Amino acid sequence: IVLGAAAFSGSALAGVTGNVGVTSQYLFRGLEQTSGAAVQGGLDYAAESGLYAGTWASTISFASATGTSSEVDVYGGFSGKAGDIGYDVGGIYYYYSEESEGGADPEPSNNTLEVYGSVTFGPAKLGVNYSVSDYFAITDETVIYPYLNLSFPVAEKATLDLHVGSQ
Repeated sequence: IVLGAAAFSGSALAGVTGNVGVTSQYLFRGLEQTSGAAVQGGLDYAAESGLYAGTWASTISFASATGTSSEVDVYGGFSGKAGDIGYDVGGIYYYYSEESEGGADPEPSNNTLEVYGSVTFGPAKLGVNYSVSDYFAITDETVIYPYLNLSFPVAEKATLDLHVGSQ
């Protein structure tokens, strides 16, 4: 179950959007990030040129051993179209602020930096994420995440979205 709402938009904040949501469970690439509900929200800026930046945060419970109860993601990139093909390149940093407080300092760290790229054609999007730092305290090696998304309209205000990835 996902509940959400637009926080604000309008000409006073051209290019800026926000979101707030509550979900019954936060999953990231199939892995549980919470053992129950999570509160999430974000703020995004997108320029007409294709440049974008934003931040997103969520409560978590997977890293409770290190005292971490929140995740903050900061990202930015550039997207556009060349004919019928869309593209997106950028980076995202997953930050866990409480990780090193109270003497807990896991090695490898939960803090993770990924770069990403994707191409879109019709209903298909093919992309890859590549970690350039510790990968969520799972390993201190780099990790590659290729994926394929498919999106099909099924009604006026509904789509069927499919995702498959390998990590």
